[in-house]
Amino acid sequence: MAPRISRWFHDSIAVERGPLIFSYGIGESWVKLCDRGMTADWQVFPATPWNYALSIDPASPAKSIAVTETEVGEGPFTSRHAPVRLSVKARKLNEWRAEDGVANPLPQSPIASDQPEETIMLIPYAAAKLRITAFPQSKT
Repeated sequence: MAPRISRWFHDSIAVERGPLIFSYGIGESWVKLCDRGMTADWQVFPATPWNYALSIDPASPAKSIAVTETEVGEGPFTSRHAPVRLSVKARKLNEWRAEDGVANPLPQSPIASDQPEETIMLIPYAAAKLRITAFPQSKT
């Protein structure tokens, strides 16, 4: 199964492989708001950067994406044990921010960034509780 991209809002891109769509799992900081008997209300905040634009060639996305597969374990849809991971090149977008705890709308793609290129890991959508799935496309 070769990775492929699909176009979303503001010409953003999402990465798919077979029947799965992949997301960037953002680090999580959980805050308990209140107890409710046997349960509680929680709020989650990002603990790691999340504002990336992907550097993927839309004409041949499989060349821009490295696939790593491992054996399916007990928790296939957990961020730690996701059996399929995709490595992609990305650049941070300092102008794409969150206000009042909510990410601003996606910038229009393609978008330029002066930040250095990094490699980020994408995992299946269901394996990330806090995630980015549709990314701006970086001008390369």
